[in-house]
Amino acid sequence: ARLQSLARGEPLIDTFEIVVSDDNLGDVTSLVAVLVVGVNDTPVAVDDAVAPNEETPVSLNPILFLPEDPSFHDSDVDRDGSAPDNRLMVIPGSWETSVGALVTTWPDSLTYDPTTSAFLNELAVGQSYVDAVDYTVMDGSFLFANDDHYQVEADGTGFALNLLANDRNLTGIGTLVAGYDGVVGAAPVTVSAPGHGLTSGMTVGIAGYGGQGLYNQTFPIDVLDADTFTIPAIYRDDDPVKGNWSRLRITALSTTSQGGSVEISADGSTVAYTPEVNFVGDEVFAYTLMDELGNTDEGLAVVKVVVNQLNGNLQANPDRFTVARGQSPVLDVLANDNILPALGQSLILSSEVSSPLLVTDESPVLDTLIVVDNRIQFVQGENTPADGFPYEVHFTYQVSGGGVSTATAEVIVRVVDRNDTLPVRDDAFAVLAGSHDNPLWVLDNDTILPGSGEVLAVAEIVTAPAHGEAVISSDGLSVNYTPESGFVGEDTFAYRASDNLGGTGLAGVRVSVGGLTTSPDFFAAPYDDSTRTDDNGSVEIDVLANDSVLGSAPVDLHLATFAPVTLSLGTMSVSGDDRRLVFDPAEDQEGELEFVYTVEDQSTPPRTAEGRLVLVVARSSVRAGSDFFVVSADSSANPLAVLANDVAIPDRGRTLTVLSIGTGVQAPNRGGIVILNDNHDG
Repeated sequence: ARLQSLARGEPLIDTFEIVVSDDNLGDVTSLVAVLVVGVNDTPVAVDDAVAPNEETPVSLNPILFLPEDPSFHDSDVDRDGSAPDNRLMVIPGSWETSVGALVTTWPDSLTYDPTTSAFLNELAVGQSYVDAVDYTVMDGSFLFANDDHYQVEADGTGFALNLLANDRNLTGIGTLVAGYDGVVGAAPVTVSAPGHGLTSGMTVGIAGYGGQGLYNQTFPIDVLDADTFTIPAIYRDDDPVKGNWSRLRITALSTTSQGGSVEISADGSTVAYTPEVNFVGDEVFAYTLMDELGNTDEGLAVVKVVVNQLNGNLQANPDRFTVARGQSPVLDVLANDNILPALGQSLILSSEVSSPLLVTDESPVLDTLIVVDNRIQFVQGENTPADGFPYEVHFTYQVSGGGVSTATAEVIVRVVDRNDTLPVRDDAFAVLAGSHDNPLWVLDNDTILPGSGEVLAVAEIVTAPAHGEAVISSDGLSVNYTPESGFVGEDTFAYRASDNLGGTGLAGVRVSVGGLTTSPDFFAAPYDDSTRTDDNGSVEIDVLANDSVLGSAPVDLHLATFAPVTLSLGTMSVSGDDRRLVFDPAEDQEGELEFVYTVEDQSTPPRTAEGRLVLVVARSSVRAGSDFFVVSADSSANPLAVLANDVAIPDRGRTLTVLSIGTGVQAPNRGGIVILNDNHDG
């Protein structure tokens, strides 16, 4: 139990004794010591319970809920107060529950908004409903500081070591890239990242790009302006799946093993190393890698200090990389081989690259290696090692300085599995029988909010529909569904979504073929003043405008029934063409009432569906609806069109204005700033 509770990276020496005998009564007792190092453990999420009313959104930090009772907090045995002590965080997202309540998650919060649910808003006084919400906790352990090897000349000073070149951020948390630009086949690549806040020399990791460009690496950047920077890569294309960027930096260094000095650069991107005078040999020190959310990992740097006359000046140094299952990244194995030869001399990667073998037993794997632009692309095969994931392979490569001399180095690649870690959600759609190529936007309820950096795409149809055909769209953002001829009923299929960082998620889709659906309606009718003669008359209400079915075949909808017919507010009837409700308000009556109507199509027998209408009659009133907006973290001056869903009653073209913004407990509860614009309309 003690060994199983070790934190990530925590060492513990276990000892036991053995007795060695020579079978001639000669015995000796020997002590055996075993060093056990903790690996990463899965965090534990504890269920939470809150009781909001139907009119008030509730926000909480599900990781630290209840705040006053740590026994109910989510936990991770790897968090023990010593590095790497990555923070627990909730995977960001936004979706609706089965009854229409809106759920929004950020790394440290979950907001449940019941006001978006028509079902919850209809609860009677004292009536309750239990709604279940799932959230996913991540421990930030997909940040990898991979070990580095460098070679420098003895008695030199201030060697800049780019320790971050082979480090990777595969957490999926970052800032969305807006676009890429450049001259095809040439460097650099211009990255569009509005309001990035970076300076030249900083290090940025790009992940999740879906095109042919080799952009999913870690780069030092040059800033062009407040919205763009360049990376030293070859421009290939600008794919719709842009990926995300995040800043990586070095935050701490250990003491060197041989007395050399190390210092972190001002921007945290490199380390300046100076060996002790007259020292020749290997020097070792550790460094701490940190991302923008405070997650950390530790890597080891080995610097070989040489004298040219003794060791020669051409040497390739060992490399370590971490990649996600299913990805084919490009490994810059020469990044730590450019200290020697002297500056200005380029090293050349030979095509003499060995086949990768498992580190554990030297058995071959189906992974392959391709030399691309003086780098090595690691292409994973369709194989799963007997011991599963993660697994490590190693191979060697050869480098030259342009002459006959060559040097060889070993590369170790660790492959980790992020399959089925994305919180994608099931979907339901309705289409017409006999329709074709109905676009099903299955990712709409899987969308990750701006700021997270994840861009999802449909990767494959895992289980095909039994009564139709499902085809992924060319951009991967939707599925085109065609029911088989003559089929009416419910069809199902399953799809897998990918974030282009090796993360995948599986979800199911239900398709109702031949059914009708309706959407709720809200209308305001004019007030009938008995003292006036210019406001008499009825109003037509087009409740069918938002009732439709997906599909290319024509749909002719009609109103079949409605209730109630007569009430104190006025009289309701159906128009002559059965397509609209006609309401005649009673004199001097105000109020609000809900109607239920039935819609049917032209089929024989007709298909039907029930809809709901909320009708308001008021002499003079303004109805303000609740609003929900999403903005990027650390952004500013975001315009919020809060009046878009508000209405003046009666609606005679009157302009609505915002009078005031909440103060005190009604002010922004997370430190944000809200200011009325000059027109007072947002």
